[in-house]
Amino acid sequence: MILGFKPMLFSTPMVVALSNGSKTMTRRPQGLELVNDDELREWEFVGFGKNIKERECAVFKAVGYGDTWAEVPLKIVKGDVIWVRETFFDTSKVDKAELFRKSERFLYKADEVFIGCHKWKPSIHMPKEACRLWLKVKDVRVERLNAISEADAEKEGVLWVGKGSGIVRYMNYETGDYEMVFPSGGLRTLWQSINGDGSWLDNPWVWVYEFEKVERPEGW
Repeated sequence: MILGFKPMLFSTPMVVALSNGSKTMTRRPQGLELVNDDELREWEFVGFGKNIKERECAVFKAVGYGDTWAEVPLKIVKGDVIWVRETFFDTSKVDKAELFRKSERFLYKADEVFIGCHKWKPSIHMPKEACRLWLKVKDVRVERLNAISEADAEKEGVLWVGKGSGIVRYMNYETGDYEMVFPSGGLRTLWQSINGDGSWLDNPWVWVYEFEKVERPEGW
């Protein structure tokens, strides 16, 4: 049963990975600021439960602080559908431009289409009507960022070259070169390119969303 539609921003390389099916997982710290920004206490994840409002929560316990607990409500749960917000362009805003006379209304940077001197619109501004990718959530869990396995790093959709040749290298998203030996190394550079230098070493608690790409869902 679909519980709800939830928007989520994805970078252009990750939209490509979603489209070709290589990205089936994403990690997000948003919503876990209560435990990640606490400079006084260290928190450990206990499990999932429900609060007094019957909302499903991730439950944490403060290490060395007795009965100090924290409940962080889940914003996305199993069964929800994530609608992907990506970098786009609305041709209806320039409908007199010859370049777009035969174009679809919405164009997407991930498709590497030419829009001349016009500027792409950030994903945060993409309206629901422009959505073309939907992801049904199969599983939600909580873990430390650095706890990721190599298998899961692969599922994050990091770009690679050389599979089948015996020598595989993953993209360094900070340099643009394929020089990382392990997928987790590629993911580290991707994370830091988005969140800043040193953000990987901060090792925050993250939501881990596993999903499958679906067609336009009923009720959309």
